[in-house]
Amino acid sequence: MNELPDKHFLPLDYTVHGAGEEVPDVRTVVHLHGGRTEEDSDGYPDAWFTRNFQTTGPFFKKESMNIVTFSPLVIYGITITQSE
Repeated sequence: MNELPDKHFLPLDYTVHGAGEEVPDVRTVVHLHGGRTEEDSDGYPDAWFTRNFQTTGPFFKKESMNIVTFSPLVIYGITITQSE
């Protein structure tokens, strides 16, 4: 499971799109470059999740990625919120 913190260590700007007070401050999305993945595993910004998947975004589908690839992979987290 993931070990995201419960609280962000920096102040958040809630005026930025996606950083509203109605969503958790700490959440992430996993996105893969260099692979062929199912649409549900593509890592859309609103497919976020929190620590141990306690809360998920409106486009979150599943806890694991289905990856079929034969090229170098780059996996990273993305976010649409910003800290000041």
